[in-house]
Amino acid sequence: MGGKLGLQTRIIPTDIQRLSYLTFILHSNADLHVYDPLGRHVGMNYGTGDIEIQIPGATHSSNGGQEIYIPCLETGNYRIELVGTGDGEYTLDVIGGVGDTIVSEDSFTSTITSDEVHDGNVNVAMITGLTIHIEGPEPEETHATIKKDFRYAKVKFSKEPANLGDILLDSNDNGKYNVSYVLSKKDCNVKSTNPGQLFGVINITGAGVTNISINDTFGSQFDVNPGKRGGGVEVIRLNSTTCNAVVLTDTANVSSAEVNNDINRVKLIINLTEPLKPNEHLMIYVKFRTALKHKMPDYSDFINHAKVYVDNGGLLAAQATIEFE
Repeated sequence: MGGKLGLQTRIIPTDIQRLSYLTFILHSNADLHVYDPLGRHVGMNYGTGDIEIQIPGATHSSNGGQEIYIPCLETGNYRIELVGTGDGEYTLDVIGGVGDTIVSEDSFTSTITSDEVHDGNVNVAMITGLTIHIEGPEPEETHATIKKDFRYAKVKFSKEPANLGDILLDSNDNGKYNVSYVLSKKDCNVKSTNPGQLFGVINITGAGVTNISINDTFGSQFDVNPGKRGGGVEVIRLNSTTCNAVVLTDTANVSSAEVNNDINRVKLIINLTEPLKPNEHLMIYVKFRTALKHKMPDYSDFINHAKVYVDNGGLLAAQATIEFE
């Protein structure tokens, strides 16, 4: 299963490309997706709920299974993606040929679970004949990534599409976000900051990610306000295709949450009941307000650093920095 299959080359007519084709037949609790060497897609579009056919002349049919037919092949790599819709065994047949001549006919069998992703490749070469080289589908490794930024506090996650908040300005393009102190004219102490409240946002992606441990630390110029899960700390799951969000903050997905403004730290343990899909983001919003009200301003950089432990992805880290104007 999943081995590389080298298939014979045949001498065929000069109009090889016009007559060439690939057929993919899947019997399984999974969605079948095919991407051609130009990145064009045939398969379910999870944003619209419809079958998407971007490859010219391709067809998609469902009748006790799924079948994708692609004519007039391009030279290069065709990527197969299976996204589990249930748990069980699958069989994928891949047939390639030119006109009435079948050049390859191979079958792959394995098991898949709900939301698991399996990837495979079919490499097509056309010189004097058609050569097809197949790597059968295998479970996709978890490739998690994280990013961190600062955003204005005006958000509305329940809106469709969600309002995720605009990212703060970096006016001199030095990688640091801009915040201003609002000072009392009487004694030059801090009244507030502009913006008054803001979010430090952690953005996690990675198909298959389920278990996440977050240690978010920050400088002394700001506190989390309110200093609790819900309002001060929000966890959302975002569909990047539709930009619709589901708030997970007070659900069983968030196993524990700790906000400690004395040591400037937020800790979260997240165990998703459904693994992240390829088109989803897990976003953690931490709301900050100045901790220096009625005190002298501190113009040193405010650094917000996140360490994230992800199942099968190890330790990931990201930080974002504010400079005060």
